[in-house]
Amino acid sequence: MSNKTGAGAARGDKCRNRLMRFFNTEGPVRPDDHYAIAPLDRMDVDELLGLIHTKRHLVLHAPRQTGKTSTLIALRNLLNSGEAGDFRCVDVNVEVGQVGRDDVAGCIEPSGLPAPGGATDDVQDALTGRPEPAGKGKEGVRGQDSTFRGGCGKLADRRSRHVRRVPIMVPNQVPAAGEKVLDHIAHWVPDLEAAGETLASLGFCLTPWSEQHAAAGPGARIAPVGSANRCIMLGSGYLEVLAPLAPTPIGRELQAGIDRYVGVHLLAFGASDTEAEQARLEAGGFPQRPPVALRREVETETGETATLRFTVGRAKLGSMAEGRVQFLTHHTPEHLWQPRWLAHPNTAEALAEVWIVTADLDEAADRYAGYLGRSADRGEAGTAAVTLSRGRVSLFTPEAFRARLPNVAIPALPFIAGYGLAVREPGQARRMAERTAGATVHRLGRERFAASLPGNTGGTLLFSRSGRLDPPG
Repeated sequence: MSNKTGAGAARGDKCRNRLMRFFNTEGPVRPDDHYAIAPLDRMDVDELLGLIHTKRHLVLHAPRQTGKTSTLIALRNLLNSGEAGDFRCVDVNVEVGQVGRDDVAGCIEPSGLPAPGGATDDVQDALTGRPEPAGKGKEGVRGQDSTFRGGCGKLADRRSRHVRRVPIMVPNQVPAAGEKVLDHIAHWVPDLEAAGETLASLGFCLTPWSEQHAAAGPGARIAPVGSANRCIMLGSGYLEVLAPLAPTPIGRELQAGIDRYVGVHLLAFGASDTEAEQARLEAGGFPQRPPVALRREVETETGETATLRFTVGRAKLGSMAEGRVQFLTHHTPEHLWQPRWLAHPNTAEALAEVWIVTADLDEAADRYAGYLGRSADRGEAGTAAVTLSRGRVSLFTPEAFRARLPNVAIPALPFIAGYGLAVREPGQARRMAERTAGATVHRLGRERFAASLPGNTGGTLLFSRSGRLDPPG
């Protein structure tokens, strides 16, 4: 008996020794059992930890069975190991709470979590959108198809429409009081479809066509303004493509800009209170148009329709010779910066700066310093810059601009010549630009280049890791 037992044990050990790892096609991957690439080897861990340390968040947005859960488990283990700092990382899966639908308690109870009032308070706050109480530690929360951030996360299975979803706030989009940021630029184009095809070929993911609506004043009826747009959403800021639809005041303004040249005509700065900025500007001698409550419809990731809302304060027509310059406040950023629109094949991540070419550098530098309430720093001959809480406005004389981009045409003065984008992989962006019909690529070094877009879109874009049009060499 003992001999048989010993032989059986030996055979069992031998079988276990022969057991090879295998490919896993469902659930988390365990490296001891499954063939796998270490999850964090596929990620920029320093970038992830930077987001967490600054109490921001990240979104893992990818198809099924590509390693999202395994990556978050690995990140959880790293955070709880103490190697990355003093964190307490909570791992929560509420997929089984689908039966709760919009009932928060119903979502939490079947997950086996403690009842409200105990350790579940943070989860309850995350699901209901209540602010995190002061004094809480840094916590990461995981849901299926997940968000990971300091504070609270999006606890929802995005493959199901039965669990209430919490809006994802992309970091740095809504400035704090007193901050001013480079929010977006806009190409004014005659044909939105043709411009969209060019930008898609360049490696951008664009939002769908959307008609713009606004109220002319308090209590006024919301009505079409005569324009439509598509957007390219970035981790910081965004790009807009605008086309006129009808001969309304806005439609005529767009057409007049397009008649001057096709390209970038709009420069928008973000602020927490646009009407306060307009009052400051009026007092400082910058005439303003009445504030506009801008609206447009957008489809959410769940297939529902949401209304994007903005307060826009535009400089009086003609007072900023480069084009339409404005402040705006986002009231619904969670519907504009949807995760599905943030991953671009060309790896673009941020709008870093905008370029203005002018014959009178001193006048333009003083004007933008006053408009933005920031100092204008003089650089090398023929250049100046106004640096914001995020992004900057770079000003050039024609000679200084040509020294950086000698083959870019200057159709009029002053004009908004283009902008710089921070990208993760400049080589990948360049390869896509070189395949874009009508685009002219200007190589500026091994890891930076500019692309002048064809006549259906206009403007010149810089792609580099910093997104800044620094001096050559």
